Amino acid sequence: MNRKLISGFLLSSTLLVVAATVLADTRSFALQAVGGALSEGGDTITVNQDDSVSLSLVSDKALVVHLHGYDLEYALQAGTPLQIDLPSHLIGRFPAEIHHYDGGHGKGVLFYYEVYPK
Repeated sequence: MNRKLISGFLLSSTLLVVAATVLADTRSFALQAVGGALSEGGDTITVNQDDSVSLSLVSDKALVVHLHGYDLEYALQAGTPLQIDLPSHLIGRFPAEIHHYDGGHGKGVLFYYEVYPK
């Protein structure tokens, strides 16, 4: 009976450590764009490689944001928050540029996404 109790305790302890590690690596950001630029705060999102990254992005007008390096595009509708789970497997500094719906570039970089090695 003691073995079962000890095994259960060890399993529970291990699960708590794993859960704490996962939660510690989760990063959440909320950005608001007004007139094609961030309304407040810095222009750089900084995370570590393989972090879980959640970004809420809202704009006062419709636009497309292209995250270079990862080659991802996100279409934003005016006033509607967009929830994005950003990848973080590549290391580097990646610009997130505003594009027009026709594929052309807009006003330039909305923010930078920096991913550092673990």
